[in-house]
Amino acid sequence: MNKLLIRFLRLFSPVFERMDINTQHLFLILETKLSMDGRRPGMFNQRYNKSELKQQDWLSVFVFFAFGLFFLILFISIEDTVSAFVLYFAGWMVVLAMTLISDFTEVLIDPRDNYILLPRPVNDRTLTVSRVLHILVFISKLALAFSLPGMIFVSLYFGFAYLPIYLLQMTISVILTIFLVNLIYLLLIKIVPGTYFQEAINYFQIAFTIIIFAVYYLVPRIIDRSVIENINILDNPLTWFLPPVWISSLWATLAQMQLTPDVIGLSLLAVTAPVLALYAISTFLAKDFSQKLFNATQAGGNQSKKKKTTTGSRTAIKTWFSGLLTQNNAERAAFEWTWMMTLRSRDFKLRVYPSLALVPFFFVYFGLQGDGTVSERITQMQESNNYILLIYLCLILLTNPFIISFFSSKDKAAWLFYAHPVEKPGTIMLGSFKALLVQYFLPTMLIMLLISTSIWGIKVVDDFLLGIANIVLIGVLMALMQKRRLPFSASWEIQKKGENAVTSIVTMLIAGVLGMVHYFLLLNNTLLILSLTAASTLLFSVLLRKYSQTSWEKLNY
Repeated sequence: MNKLLIRFLRLFSPVFERMDINTQHLFLILETKLSMDGRRPGMFNQRYNKSELKQQDWLSVFVFFAFGLFFLILFISIEDTVSAFVLYFAGWMVVLAMTLISDFTEVLIDPRDNYILLPRPVNDRTLTVSRVLHILVFISKLALAFSLPGMIFVSLYFGFAYLPIYLLQMTISVILTIFLVNLIYLLLIKIVPGTYFQEAINYFQIAFTIIIFAVYYLVPRIIDRSVIENINILDNPLTWFLPPVWISSLWATLAQMQLTPDVIGLSLLAVTAPVLALYAISTFLAKDFSQKLFNATQAGGNQSKKKKTTTGSRTAIKTWFSGLLTQNNAERAAFEWTWMMTLRSRDFKLRVYPSLALVPFFFVYFGLQGDGTVSERITQMQESNNYILLIYLCLILLTNPFIISFFSSKDKAAWLFYAHPVEKPGTIMLGSFKALLVQYFLPTMLIMLLISTSIWGIKVVDDFLLGIANIVLIGVLMALMQKRRLPFSASWEIQKKGENAVTSIVTMLIAGVLGMVHYFLLLNNTLLILSLTAASTLLFSVLLRKYSQTSWEKLNY
């Protein structure tokens, strides 16, 4: 398939040559990059087994085919076809953008090829367009898988004559998504200082993930279904700023023959935007991109010196907590080291921060369950006791950082643990556990307590105390049940997604049982709740001590 796509791209060689791009260099780089793609794991396969890597393309194709099949529900739920197409292409472009972002470091801002290419006589435009086309070929395979159910649906429901319109829409959506994501990153590298470029990329990825999932969970709860069923998106003037509306307007123009000035204007935007985006990237943004990218990845001492002047308050908080909660030097060192590692590790932040930020949205999502308008559901929420089940949902605030803290791209640095005369590694593991508890779980739970108090009143305080005690108890049970590792000592390359599946399922079941017992048997019984809180806290202390006694023989290397 890669060879066919490259042959297709060669048809545009005259266009590339007019843009001052060396086509011989361009396609040689592109073929090499596509060959290397088969040697690394993809988004849906993180295992580094050669026999499994051979199947990763088919796995990705299957996943995107399932997405395409699922999104066809929109055409059944929404009466207006153009509005259904708007939501269809909006969902598709979001999925595509998330795929691009998840693979961005590996594909577009990976600096390793610069060591070979920068000394060669290859201009910036050629290098930048080669990265864009690399992503285009990679995504085209996924686009074909996603669009196959749509092609079948359009051919059977509307007629085979309408299929070219749908294919034109899909092509434009792919091009626009690729260039919009690249435009954002190319602008970042021009605006953000080189030493902070990778950090800015990381926070952009986190913010994008949070926004997408927040919209996914909250919009269906806030908007009534009757409004969605009868919606006509083209009536809103804001549609002029939304690319999915431009794309969908082509259906209104070419299939439904709605030749109003607004629809024609939106259709012209859909046709001209990809050409303008390509011109802007190749002409204005590609200049010195590769050199700036190389400089950004070589960030060194200046950044660390600047950070020293801005982290004084963080250091004071870390030192105060470590002195208060740890019992010996090894535990204190592990506490402070884990605290700083979680603040500096981009991998950790990318995997943990979104889950922390999404917890308030889960509160709203589950709290607004029920029928009626939004105001009626808020009233029903205030009259219910759903906050108890929401408390136990916060188990993710502890389990996710704890599991992620085992892995690092700098895992070879774990020799430090074995070089020091620490009698039991459990001391290090205990310090790390306490750091994660204080740094991520307790502050977020405090925010949840303040939110719940503003909604349900002071009655939630004792329930929160018991819930927190039970969650930390479940957390230490999970630590004892699964394979025990030193913090940040395992490589992401050997991570098995199913490794902790059994432990996660068991802990979620325990949390569910405790939550149901709390909801049905302990509600409004303050004395019993406080007694059980003390008992859970005592049991947690006993199990945490057992965890700290982990010997080197029980450690999973």
